[in-house]
Amino acid sequence: MTDIAQVTTPTLEDLKKLYELQEQLATVKAAEAMLRRRIADHFFPTPTEGSAENKYPLAQLGDNTGAILQMDHKINRKVLEPELAVLKAKIEEAKGTDAPLPKLPFNKLIKYTPEVVTAEYRKLTAEERKLFDEALNIKPGMPEVKIVIPKRG
Repeated sequence: MTDIAQVTTPTLEDLKKLYELQEQLATVKAAEAMLRRRIADHFFPTPTEGSAENKYPLAQLGDNTGAILQMDHKINRKVLEPELAVLKAKIEEAKGTDAPLPKLPFNKLIKYTPEVVTAEYRKLTAEERKLFDEALNIKPGMPEVKIVIPKRG
């Protein structure tokens, strides 16, 4: 494969190659995800969260290298903000009563990460933006480029 970084002016051939690679990548990613799910479901039917206990010695399949299949079982937990507000209110109401609700350390359980609201940021004046930019690390991201094939009628 040629070193694409050395080419200063992309050619039509480069654009065709980009399109082909993007198509191949999408196909390979989908196939890899399906195969990974099938393998995980077969070898780890009742996984535990994390990877420490999710190990399968490949010697059981005839491998003699000592290799193991290890799965990192991830659990995604998304905070449901309306339900969280209701829960906080319920616990607050129960204070000073005989209700057996535990006190939860919300400040330790919930992490709040500041994030720029881009739509509002774009509404700032040049002066406001210059001041606000002092609190931001601004750097270009990886560009997304795709070839759009027109639909044939």
